[in-house]
Amino acid sequence: MIRHNSNDAGKLDPEFGRDGVATIIHHDYPSITISCVETGPDQKIYVAGTVSGGSVPASACVLGRFEANGTLDSGYGDSGFAQWIYEGFGIEQVQSFAFQSDGKVVVNCTVMSGQERRCAAFSRVGVDGWIDKDFGENGHTVLNIVLSPPTERSSPPKPSAEPDNNSLHSSGQSAANGRVSILPDGKILTSLNYFFNFSQIQGVLIRLHENGSLDTSFNQIGYLPVIHPDYMLNATVLRHVTVQPDGKYLGCGNVYDDSATPSSAMFVRYDPFGVLDEQFGEHGFVTIGSATHAHMIKATVMQPNQRILGFGDTHDNASVMTSLEPDGSPNIQFNRGQPLYTELQPDAITTWSGAAVQANGRIVLVGGLGERGQADIVVARFIDADLDPEFNDGQGWVRTRLENGVQSAYGMTLQDEKILVCAKLPGGKSALLRYLT
Repeated sequence: MIRHNSNDAGKLDPEFGRDGVATIIHHDYPSITISCVETGPDQKIYVAGTVSGGSVPASACVLGRFEANGTLDSGYGDSGFAQWIYEGFGIEQVQSFAFQSDGKVVVNCTVMSGQERRCAAFSRVGVDGWIDKDFGENGHTVLNIVLSPPTERSSPPKPSAEPDNNSLHSSGQSAANGRVSILPDGKILTSLNYFFNFSQIQGVLIRLHENGSLDTSFNQIGYLPVIHPDYMLNATVLRHVTVQPDGKYLGCGNVYDDSATPSSAMFVRYDPFGVLDEQFGEHGFVTIGSATHAHMIKATVMQPNQRILGFGDTHDNASVMTSLEPDGSPNIQFNRGQPLYTELQPDAITTWSGAAVQANGRIVLVGGLGERGQADIVVARFIDADLDPEFNDGQGWVRTRLENGVQSAYGMTLQDEKILVCAKLPGGKSALLRYLT
């Protein structure tokens, strides 16, 4: 085994894949988009995403497994992959996945119904890589939930509310974001965004039983609309939900209306019964606005002392991070309580799509850096609000170009403190990269 020293932090790991990179290839499909990566309880690497362009005309969801060194585990499922579709629904994207206590994997996707309604879909994959038919209906659950808006409006949403699909901002996960979590009792929690006639948006918290059926003990119907009271007729975009160590449900995203004011960051917290946490922010909600930046918080990670770090993008060249105390007040020890905007290079867009906090409290973020036509994978490490001078020869961040064109990290996890990144490459390809720390 090669010994590494602290001067190697930020360098690709030569013990992983080929010179730190493992290209992901599906045997039946020429195009694969991997959107999430995790290390399993068996210490193997799991990836999930979508495939297309093969003999089957529709896109399919996949869950793949790799050895710890980046080699495909061909004994898992069908030559390394579990694969499935949702009959009658078009696949939008794989959101996330989580491991149950028995090692089975619950995968959360978003799909589109024939009525162009976004639906949450779930599948469970056994430890052998084949669909577990004891979950839902033959291994799958699709929730075609029909909601009614608080009232009807004719005005369109503010054009800057969501990223332009042609920009680097869209290279990360979309506004459909959620994160599936397995609760201590085995129940399943995730979120969804619900669109009304493209003029109103509200978030939805969803909780299932371990077998894939709706948990009707949660808000009596198994799901709970998330609407900021000041934006009842506008947009409450719920991009991510996670479970705090104390068992409370923490959501994040952004809110906006039809005014010229840029969208504000939004955080919300519920107790396990679906009741807004009155000890968090103002009646359970926290919003953070700016006169110049539109905030789109993609996800949260927990910092030491139960602090909350939200990260995401703006609608200009900067990415954003903000840190909250456990009660939702600003963490004044992080950038004096103000959002931190980061532009790693002049005249280039910086986006964050994944983050983790290392055991020493240092913050790792991954995403993209570039402009239309050429963007690269970027990994950065911060000590609080400052770039880490011990990362990548004092620069604090590293830019990786595997090919010409637009490429960006979609997600990350820590593998024995090393930084494991899944990235989308040009030409319908995906890869895993591992960086030393």
